[in-house]
Amino acid sequence: MEYLEAEYYTMGVAKAGLIPSGKPLGAITTIRDHEVAHVNFLKQVLGNKAVSKPTFDFTAGGTFGNVFSNYDTFLAVAQAFEDTGVRAYKGQAGILLGNRVVLTAALQIHSVEARHASHIRQMRRARGRCCRSKTLDYWGK
Repeated sequence: MEYLEAEYYTMGVAKAGLIPSGKPLGAITTIRDHEVAHVNFLKQVLGNKAVSKPTFDFTAGGTFGNVFSNYDTFLAVAQAFEDTGVRAYKGQAGILLGNRVVLTAALQIHSVEARHASHIRQMRRARGRCCRSKTLDYWGK
């Protein structure tokens, strides 16, 4: 999940004109930096058990073909990723009870992911977009 988010925000920040300058670009850049730090941290904690970075299709086979050209789509997909990350870390907490180091790392990352999800929702709300989770509701319904 962290590889996915780090790559997504890295590509978004690198795409000229996608993210409005000023506060929006600053927020997405900060989120990108957090996700890159999460990748590095988890690789350190997991050591040789860490998986290699996979490749990603952020368009979901063309469903979101404008993900890096339409800011509202970019934010909607970001919300889906952040919500998924929050749920994934929460869902693993019980399984990790026996490994205090990994559990602590997961809980720390969970709280950051929750803040990211909240901030992305605020950014979408400021644009007049709907902020429900569970679907990529970027049509504002």
